[in-house]
Amino acid sequence: MSVFDVALEQVVTRVPEIRFVTLTDTEGIEVASKAVRSDQAAESLASEYTTVLRTVVSLARENGLGALRELQIGTERTTALLVAVSGEYFLVALMDADSITGRARFHLRMTGLELEREFA
Repeated sequence: MSVFDVALEQVVTRVPEIRFVTLTDTEGIEVASKAVRSDQAAESLASEYTTVLRTVVSLARENGLGALRELQIGTERTTALLVAVSGEYFLVALMDADSITGRARFHLRMTGLELEREFA
């Protein structure tokens, strides 16, 4: 089991609201993922959100806003949290829409800081 797999396992253990989490780059290339509930749509959705992620990362840089640290996307059925690990890698977590995101944001941020060393 890789350091990435261990980190994602810890996240879903600490945050039971997360139903799917992946570590991906801004091009949508997945490094590792962990599905809590068997949900093919979640994996596909997380991949599609990297398109939005690329746009927002580019927009922030072009406008001198600095590097993107976090992005939250909420729909009627799902909340997605995208948290930076480095300039090119992000944790993408999917939860039910009615989930409280505070604990997830905290643990994703802490995991991102831990994993940042792997990309240095």
